Amino acid sequence: MSHEPVLVIAPHPVWQTVLRFDALALGEVNRAVSSRSYASGKGANLAIAMERNGHRNLSLLQPLGGVAGSRIDEDLKRFELKGLSVPVSCEARTCTTLLDPIQGSTELISPHMSLSKTEWKALAQGMEPWADDEKATLVLAGSLPGGDVSPFLETLQGRRASMWLDAVDQRLLACRPEVLKINRFEWEGLGSPTQEKIKGDAEVCIVTDQDRAVRAWVDGASFEIIPPPLQNPLNTIAAGDTFMGTLVCARRGGRTWRESIELAAARATEKCDLLAVEDLPTMELL
Repeated sequence: MSHEPVLVIAPHPVWQTVLRFDALALGEVNRAVSSRSYASGKGANLAIAMERNGHRNLSLLQPLGGVAGSRIDEDLKRFELKGLSVPVSCEARTCTTLLDPIQGSTELISPHMSLSKTEWKALAQGMEPWADDEKATLVLAGSLPGGDVSPFLETLQGRRASMWLDAVDQRLLACRPEVLKINRFEWEGLGSPTQEKIKGDAEVCIVTDQDRAVRAWVDGASFEIIPPPLQNPLNTIAAGDTFMGTLVCARRGGRTWRESIELAAARATEKCDLLAVEDLPTMELL
């Protein structure tokens, strides 16, 4: 059992609204049957999944600005995690998800954020106490905002903590994360030379493919895990974030990589039957 410190870094926080329809017709007036809004984005989803899986030494670092940023900051106070907000001048992103039983989900997302070099330095400074702790884990989820990111990358490259990455960005891959989790489309987009380099650099590389086989390379050995099948999913968004959050907790709880991936795949499938990550039933994995 290990509650050693984990810092989840969420470069692109999101204020999420989910609208559900009996049927959706683009180009016409559509009235939703339900509406729900909450803090989201890959990092927040991942952190909430960890909290639902029983992690109690958890912090979330993210740049927050504008009305959306204030809403995100306030909403996350409902959870057992330490919020570390870096004030920024740009508005946090918003995402509206349209759900209907025929077309599934449609996402409308505002443009990427862009941070000043001073704001990137503030994010790097916020990360430093964990980056300098060899017992800590940094979990970075999602793409990087625009701007001069060099201060942030320098801190990552000089870290003593382990780094788990759920993103495809050559600048982050160059920081040589110990654990990399991406989906099949991202993996195939890297090309064979980069794939082989990653498998050589990372201790663990995991490639998910919706409800198809999860491929894993662990210390040079490879294996596959078949996740539970999807039946009639309600909302598949954030299933990958749930997978990663569960994976961290399962490993911290002493499970093998194979056992951890099996559990992460099962929890990701469970999320697909729910509207939001916070709806997951609690588990004590640590």
